[in-house]
Amino acid sequence: MNPHIDFPQLVSALSGSDFAGTPLGSFKVENNKRFFVNPQLLVEEALGDLESSVVLISARGAAGKSRAAEELSRQLGAPLWKLEQDKAVGGTSLSFVLGKYLDSTSIESALASFNSPTILIDSLDEARARVSGTSWSEFLQSLVEAIHFGCRFILFGRERTLEEVWVGLDDASVSTAWLEISHFGPNERLEYVDGMVSLRSRSGTPLNGPYYQAARDAVLTSIVSSVPGGAADTFAGYAPVLDAVAAVLLREENHFAVSRSFGESNGLARHLGELKHVLDDLLIRDQLKMAPVATQLGLAPSSVYTPEEQIDWLCHDLEGGPEPELRHIADPRVRADYIDNVRPFLNDHPFRNDAKWASTVFTAYTASQRFGTTIDGQRLIDIGNDSSLLFDLLALQSEELLIDEWQFAALHASITAGEFSGALATVTASEVDGGEFTGAMSVLRAGIPSQTALTLISESPQVVRLFGPLEGLTFSTSCEVRIPARDTPTVLGPDLFLRCGSLAIEGYSVEFAHRAAPATSHDAPNGVVIFEVDSRVELPGAIARDPWPGDFELHVPDSTTLPYPWVNYRQTLILTEKADPNDRAVRLLRMLMNLTRNHGHTGERATFTMKLQGRQSVKGTEFQAALKVLVRRGVVRVASDMIYVREEYERYRFSGKFTPGQRTIDDVWDVWRPVAEEIAQHLS
Repeated sequence: MNPHIDFPQLVSALSGSDFAGTPLGSFKVENNKRFFVNPQLLVEEALGDLESSVVLISARGAAGKSRAAEELSRQLGAPLWKLEQDKAVGGTSLSFVLGKYLDSTSIESALASFNSPTILIDSLDEARARVSGTSWSEFLQSLVEAIHFGCRFILFGRERTLEEVWVGLDDASVSTAWLEISHFGPNERLEYVDGMVSLRSRSGTPLNGPYYQAARDAVLTSIVSSVPGGAADTFAGYAPVLDAVAAVLLREENHFAVSRSFGESNGLARHLGELKHVLDDLLIRDQLKMAPVATQLGLAPSSVYTPEEQIDWLCHDLEGGPEPELRHIADPRVRADYIDNVRPFLNDHPFRNDAKWASTVFTAYTASQRFGTTIDGQRLIDIGNDSSLLFDLLALQSEELLIDEWQFAALHASITAGEFSGALATVTASEVDGGEFTGAMSVLRAGIPSQTALTLISESPQVVRLFGPLEGLTFSTSCEVRIPARDTPTVLGPDLFLRCGSLAIEGYSVEFAHRAAPATSHDAPNGVVIFEVDSRVELPGAIARDPWPGDFELHVPDSTTLPYPWVNYRQTLILTEKADPNDRAVRLLRMLMNLTRNHGHTGERATFTMKLQGRQSVKGTEFQAALKVLVRRGVVRVASDMIYVREEYERYRFSGKFTPGQRTIDDVWDVWRPVAEEIAQHLS
């Protein structure tokens, strides 16, 4: 297990890096001492040397990354560069802000007067999303040059972005440490909840009373006890979850009743189900508080200010949705009086903080309740990008999700936002009829699996549009796949498989993701992108960043014309599956090798069953028969939705890609031939 360090340990290790200068809007030492709770920091394996020139600090969405950056800046006396406030990010950006900050035209000589000048940089994700690959590479190169002048950098971003940064720095032989903002520990959870209650309480909630403390502990225990094994800390120490706990304590004056109701919980509820119970309960408690007003107006308390109505009001106030119609209040005068009386409750709603949402957990909960109706389109994708909670809350539904292209993109974005060390996720969809797809979204975090089945209905039966991330995706259709243009070059990968009738990528250029496993991992880079297109392709005229060797395959028929530079990646597509059955078995084994990998965990390498099935031609009952062969022969074991390669066959692992210098199936064919031949017996 990777070790944790405390935030004060990080401060101590980086101390002595005062770097004072002229404050700029986006580049300055943070002086505000605001509410902050020390998180636990996970040390990435073999990347824990805090004397390195660069310290990467990653976090999943809504984990407190930006707040940690501000606090670290304040305690170190080192400037924090907020890239979201600085629109120009490129090769000269750093020298420009340093020149202004140091009031010098000779940056090198000015830096020489400081002892290990340290610069913190936040919002790398936002900056990366709005610039080209060329500008981004030049920006990273400017950091490398500044390191040669004695600078140290602490970079904050999500895991995917920092993987790319790590690869670039490693290529430049820059020493790098990597930490992850993991969670709040048991004592810090109490400190966080108490602090949030104190900050938002308008009535001065006493934090030292026995009833308050009993209520707080009961709600926290209810959530923690619902999480199996060692995953409790990771889930219950997640800031949005603690925001929901604080909201319960803020909303209920009778803390004795809270401690009783949550203390009776049997602790067997699934962890996300328990969180949803807390959120549902907040709305029910608010409705009860409106009961005296409803009675005074001659209205049935059970019919007004319902949870559904509260959600509608919040969407109206914070998302620009329509005002609730309140048709159940027939008398216009009573309706007007009701709105006047409900407004103070709405302004003080536990889900909001003045004119904003109080936390991403409340935004995600509301979006899950109004999924694709009041909140839809690009705004829904933005909410998905904030945290994994949109997917998590919708995955609680027992029934299959029926979604459109925007909702598909939003859920995919939410899965991507929830990545952290040890997380594994995949999204699959296959056509069952023109414009209709069946699929699944699967996540494994801290040993806890979560999966939801889905049916995707595209707007057009001939064309499906992919608005969301183009990573961790397996998509198969006979229709046209259209990837709309982004504001910046479209990033392909890592881990993208498209099988389609025709393909159109809009925009002026694309980039291939450059990401790799940490240096100590024996896994191959996971940037593989495979396109299999039956006929026409429309591709941008430029590739702003080429794929790494072996990481991109473009399979098209011989009759398909490809423009430069795409012709360099051309491979012939076999349009039918009439090849020798043994070839299909070999492809299944190649995909098994290609997809199974360590994802932050030790032990056997694994992949999702649906993902393996979606990436080769063996489907349905044939796939199940092939899987039984692999299990019977001891090649794999199947647990829940995962396939694990057994240790006995790990020694015969080969590369699923055609990469020069790597072991191929031919090199170990004596071991794999009998496996492939038995699988072939079950294929038509």
